[in-house]
Amino acid sequence: MKNIIGQLAYREILAVLSQGISKDNIEYYKTLLNLRKLLIQKEDNRINLEIENREITLNLSHCFPLYRGMYPLYDTAIRRLASMVRVKKGNLKMIDVGANIGDTLLMVQPEKNDVVLCIEGNRFYYDLFSINVARWNLESKIIIENVFLGEKREKLQGKVLANQGTGKIEIKENGEDITIVSLDEIISKHEFSECNLLKVDTDGFDYSVIRGSKALLEKSHPMIFFEFDPNMLIANNEDPYSIFEFLKNLNYERFFLYNNYGLPLGTANLNDRNVFEQVVGKIDGNSIGYYDVLACNDEENELFANFIKEELFMKELRVNRK
Repeated sequence: MKNIIGQLAYREILAVLSQGISKDNIEYYKTLLNLRKLLIQKEDNRINLEIENREITLNLSHCFPLYRGMYPLYDTAIRRLASMVRVKKGNLKMIDVGANIGDTLLMVQPEKNDVVLCIEGNRFYYDLFSINVARWNLESKIIIENVFLGEKREKLQGKVLANQGTGKIEIKENGEDITIVSLDEIISKHEFSECNLLKVDTDGFDYSVIRGSKALLEKSHPMIFFEFDPNMLIANNEDPYSIFEFLKNLNYERFFLYNNYGLPLGTANLNDRNVFEQVVGKIDGNSIGYYDVLACNDEENELFANFIKEELFMKELRVNRK
């Protein structure tokens, strides 16, 4: 019964957001949010919602639908990027690290000739992902792996956490044994030899995942779309600047930034430490909470230039419309 009430409340929240928040419905909206919060505290039940014209199963606390309703551009860049890659390359050969419940797959909307390798280490979200992929009955080839990725194969001690749609590993002594493998190892297992788009969203472990894909980057030069959150990186003992030095050595020297709401911001030479520090300094927790970064290898400069031209044109249209 509680999951039905939660489902109805979440659907109503999204309906209000689609209409637009106004003085006439703001109190009703707040009441719905409070109801959802109370239900989550009792039990974070599974619910079904319709997003992007597909039914999706998720836990009630998952914020993906809420953010999509609040911020029109949220999580949409990956769809436009995948579409352009597909047009230019003939088909999409994508690796989705941090596949979660399938939200990226939902946004990308893979087509018949596409191949997508989806990797989700958190068993809770992997199970939801599996349910959703089976329901969607996609014509494309979808490969799924329930494994945590890092720079190399190793065992860590920690706890696997899931909260409001994000999953991460909390390193702690006397925790459970967690096996980490590299993306290059997974790729060799599946003979996934070509890739034209790599997406990484692993809540602070993005850098180790990218370093563990060095052979792939050297061979295929995929576009890389990853989350850049200095606070999470530092919490995981990462130097936030380090990945840009790593990528430069692999001829990734062009970068395009989005804020955490999906708004295109522009290019930035993140290989330059002064520019890097300026970019980090703009994170204020308000207009910019973190960045999503698109990184391009020198061999894909034309594709990159065409894509950012369209992104900035779209941004200009939105600004002028306001």
